[in-house]
Amino acid sequence: MDKEVERTVNIATLLKSREHGFSPYNVQVMASERTLQDRNDLPDAFSLSFHLLSQYAINVVPIPPDRLYDLLQSLYDEVMKADRPDGEDCAASRLVSFGHVETLLTVLVQDLLGVRTRKKRKWAQEGQSVYPVLRCPEHLITPVAHLLQIVHECLKQCPNMTILHLATNYELLEVLFSLLTTQFSYRGAYQLRECVVAILDSILCSENDAPPVHLKLINGLGDLLKSQTGTQDTHLYHVLSAMLSVSEFNAIAHSSLEKYDTWIVESGFSDVMASNHRFLLDQPLWLEHMCLLVCRRMDEVARSVEAISQIFQRLELQEAEMEAFNQTHFRDHDGLFYQILLYKEKALRGDIFLLLSLLLSGKFRDEVQGRLVKCECLKLLPEVFHQVVWVVFQGHSNLLIQGSTVGSRDECCLDMFVRIQFLRFIYSIADNHRNRYLLLSNTDVGKLREVAQMRRLEFPESLQELVDQDLFIPSNGVLMQLITALRQEPASSCVRFWITRALEAFLRGETISLNQAFLLEQNLVEDTVSLIISGCVQNEMVMQGSFDFLSTLMKFNLQAFERCNRILDCTDKLTTLIRLTAENLVDSNMFLRCIILTASYIKEKNPEKIDFIKKCRLLQFFSKVEKQVDFAVKLNRLLTVATLSQENVSCLNTSLLIMILAHRRKELPHCLRMISDMDDGFKLLTNMKNLLSFWITHYTLPIKKADCKSLETSTAIMFSEWQLVVNRLLDADASEPEAIEHYLQKMHIHDTGRRITPQSSAMGRLS
Repeated sequence: MDKEVERTVNIATLLKSREHGFSPYNVQVMASERTLQDRNDLPDAFSLSFHLLSQYAINVVPIPPDRLYDLLQSLYDEVMKADRPDGEDCAASRLVSFGHVETLLTVLVQDLLGVRTRKKRKWAQEGQSVYPVLRCPEHLITPVAHLLQIVHECLKQCPNMTILHLATNYELLEVLFSLLTTQFSYRGAYQLRECVVAILDSILCSENDAPPVHLKLINGLGDLLKSQTGTQDTHLYHVLSAMLSVSEFNAIAHSSLEKYDTWIVESGFSDVMASNHRFLLDQPLWLEHMCLLVCRRMDEVARSVEAISQIFQRLELQEAEMEAFNQTHFRDHDGLFYQILLYKEKALRGDIFLLLSLLLSGKFRDEVQGRLVKCECLKLLPEVFHQVVWVVFQGHSNLLIQGSTVGSRDECCLDMFVRIQFLRFIYSIADNHRNRYLLLSNTDVGKLREVAQMRRLEFPESLQELVDQDLFIPSNGVLMQLITALRQEPASSCVRFWITRALEAFLRGETISLNQAFLLEQNLVEDTVSLIISGCVQNEMVMQGSFDFLSTLMKFNLQAFERCNRILDCTDKLTTLIRLTAENLVDSNMFLRCIILTASYIKEKNPEKIDFIKKCRLLQFFSKVEKQVDFAVKLNRLLTVATLSQENVSCLNTSLLIMILAHRRKELPHCLRMISDMDDGFKLLTNMKNLLSFWITHYTLPIKKADCKSLETSTAIMFSEWQLVVNRLLDADASEPEAIEHYLQKMHIHDTGRRITPQSSAMGRLS
């Protein structure tokens, strides 16, 4: 057999074994060695080390320490070479091809860190792990560092390699967490941790259906977390946030809602995440310590011996150089030293804000909200905003980064990273929770009270309770700072999208007219509508964020529609807004929903204002039944069950909302008849039936209770009414005029009659 063919067969066999869950270590190893020996483009030392590694893979017998250190050194020397000719098979690809990345990690766990010889504790205290936590002795730090750098380099040079199957190797995760949190005197300790983080990212942050990791199954993790009391473990927060946000990396979540539902249910993802949140929140003062770190003033950071020591260690300066370096470069906010600290703080706080946001979106949200208030985290956010989040980093992006762990942040700009995570945190605080008011200052609360009195609006009881507890800062609330920042952002800035989301969250949930009125005073309707129709927005995210913000700001609010009407003071402006709404339905459907709901609200609950619909151009246009049905059809044409995703499922809900309001008016049969009369009516109704069948399955999953509640609060329509109308539409009784089947049967009979003639044969594909 030709050597290259044999090698290909060996690799294919290896990959096949991984596919079926078998250990890759002993698959075709001897054949791999023969192939390697026939090649003379790698040094003898590497070939001998490869042979020894292959023998270990088969027998898993400990390698004598001296030979192991020499093996790792020779592999390290060859893998780290950067001057190999283009197209030449490199050492890293050899290791990857024959499954020896996994072999090296087995060496790390079994021999270097000592799982092989570890014994159970004889007397484990309550809450203590049965096994002692694996720790790396100082004398083994060099071979461990070499091994990790080899694995890291293999992952970099072979980006298509997946180590997803290691996500459930809890001994490996224990070792990696231990290395991440142990303080070493080793000068390259920072680079070692970056390698650990890169490996963990490769295991956890996959676009494939990665299995969720149970934190409580990682031996000794609670002890490791308890031992962290300083700022040294910035990497730890990055890894934990990656673990908790694994579903965001999952490509299925953004491509197929149907497949995502299946993955969520089969993987037990929701239960695992709830367990992980509970595990972290049960660690004494762990959350409070995070809040302390994320809210520190920069002058405290600059005075922190620990933070300064970290930076100097990272720059690998000698002790004698530290004082001179400090005096030379630490000058207020423009010195090099200050910029290094700022860079580090931005990375750290971005990860912590993300972690806090994930905890706030979980099962124990109210507990987290309460603990954030108790440790006064929310009071300090305006200072964090000014001193860290919205301060532009002045140094070079490559000043500190040597590995790839944080390199991805450089590509999307660290300033943007920390701003987005901060805004996401603000969104999580404000979203349908009374703590939204703690984003205001005492001055802002006074203005709210004035607006309430002037417009005769109710002052929320939840706000009054917070006022009585004296929880507000005197002035410069973070919400008003965000409004100022929004006005300074470029039209297509992705940060603008996140600011509008944060402001939208202040209004989300049950509609509170006072909150809307407060933001209306800032001319946000005028600014947002003007931006949309200006033609300056080239970013889909910004377009979506602007439409979504308008929908929460204007819903059921006649004053908001008056302001909008004044901006749309000519036919061209109105036509432009309607055209953009129709051309960007995935982005604009929430705005469309807001207009239709408001028109219905006026007719049903406020009939004395019926003339307002005639005066408001937008309401007048979209209140027509024919227009609503037309947009319901446009929305349905965008969707199939296969293409439904988290990004476009709101389109289905908006089209269904139109049917619900038609049902209230006893006009549902009329609307269905209009659809059936269209040229592609049969196809449209069939697709609608399939979509609604999926809808009822999706929203009745136990894990979707929060989504059902969100539908209720955002539309003021009880979920029971949503279900009622869906069930009517899906009724199998073809005699019911509110059932889609009624029209499908009539069209089928009509089409069957037409099929008698040869010209109608093409219709058979539709039925």
